[in-house]
Amino acid sequence: MSAGRIILLVAGTIAGLAAAALIAAGTTALWADHSKTDEDGYFSSGRQAVSTQTHAFVSDPIEIDEGADWIFDDQGNLTFRIATAGTDGKPVFVGVAQKDAVATYLTGVSYEQVTDIDGDPFRLDTTPHSGTARPIAPTRAGIWEQSVSGTGTQTLQWKPKQGDWSVVVMNADGSAGVSTQSTFGAKVTFLAEVGLALLAGGLVLLVASVLFVYFALRGRGTAATGGAAAVPATA
Repeated sequence: MSAGRIILLVAGTIAGLAAAALIAAGTTALWADHSKTDEDGYFSSGRQAVSTQTHAFVSDPIEIDEGADWIFDDQGNLTFRIATAGTDGKPVFVGVAQKDAVATYLTGVSYEQVTDIDGDPFRLDTTPHSGTARPIAPTRAGIWEQSVSGTGTQTLQWKPKQGDWSVVVMNADGSAGVSTQSTFGAKVTFLAEVGLALLAGGLVLLVASVLFVYFALRGRGTAATGGAAAVPATA
C-alpha cells in the first residue's frame, strides 16, 4: 500500500472515531433535552425537604466571567430556578446578591454553605459556618439583585450575568431554624441546538470517514505490462 493510501486510511479511522463521539454527544444532548426536563423545560431536583438549625443556606459562589457572556445574555440562555415553601408556617425568603455583599451581611451569623447538589438521588452537601449574631431581616438588607419572600411557595427565577453571586435561602424575618420543601432547577435553552449541531457535525465526519477509507482500499487497477504481447505469425 502506498504512502498516500496509508494516510487516507489513518485519516478515515480518525474521522470515524471523531464522528462516533460527536454523534453520541449530540444524541445524549437531544435525549436529555427531551426526556430529563419538566414541562417548563427545567432540569429539576424534584421537591425535597431541606432544613438547617442555622440562619441560612448560602450557595457556593457562582462565578461568571466576561468570556461567558454568550451563555448568560439577555436572551436567557441559562435560567436558574429555586422554588421554596416553609414547612413550619414561617414566611421564607430566597435572594441572589453579589458574593461579597452576602458575606458582609452574614458576618458573625451561623449558616450552611451549599457545596454540591445531586439530583438523582437527591443529596445536599453543605459546610457549616458558626456564628452568634442575628441578621436583620433579609427583606431589609438592600443587597439583592433579585429576591422573593412570603408564605406558600416562593419561586425565584434568575438569569445569571457577569459577576460573583451567592444564592441565599432564609426565613423572611432572619430567624434561625430554616425548614423548607425546595426544588432546584436549571433551564438551558440552547441544549437542543447544541445537540443538533453535534449530530450534524458527526454525520459530516462519518461521510468523510467512509470516503477516506473507500479511496484508501479501492482496487488499484491492473498492473501495466512491460511491453506488447507477441502476435503469432500466420502462414
